[in-house]
Amino acid sequence: MRNIFDQYSHPENKLTHSLISCLNEDKKLLSSFLKKFCPKYFSDVSSLKIDQQTLPGTKSLQLSDDKKKGLPDGVIYNDEKCLIIECKINDTLTEDQLNRHERTVKRKGFDNTFGLTITKNNISDINLKNWIHITWKQVYGWAYEEKSKSNWSNKLLD
Repeated sequence: MRNIFDQYSHPENKLTHSLISCLNEDKKLLSSFLKKFCPKYFSDVSSLKIDQQTLPGTKSLQLSDDKKKGLPDGVIYNDEKCLIIECKINDTLTEDQLNRHERTVKRKGFDNTFGLTITKNNISDINLKNWIHITWKQVYGWAYEEKSKSNWSNKLLD
């Protein structure tokens, strides 16, 4: 049987798709993720929406200038706030890319944004206001802690 997360050919996109899909399917897992890595940003997860490889509220992106201007890997949002997620494995993460993502999301009407980067290794050369950084090792450590509570955490680990 084909893996449900095998939608992309690029490993970075596969990994991001797996994480975002699992968070989307299990609100308790989403709540745990946000409490662990972005505490106090969202007070209620029940109203949150999650999109990937697109902008908030845009299910299919017309590949216009938005791709060039900054298309985040994932967004978690409600009517007031938007968490921008950018993931990397081997590619270089730059401040310019993160700034473009933030500007693009703000153009969609979100003035209250926060960013989360997830990379293979720790980064020290990027220090932007409203952005935090974690590693994939931290994400998988968290998922391992959640595996007895969520089937979706197990799917993410697989």
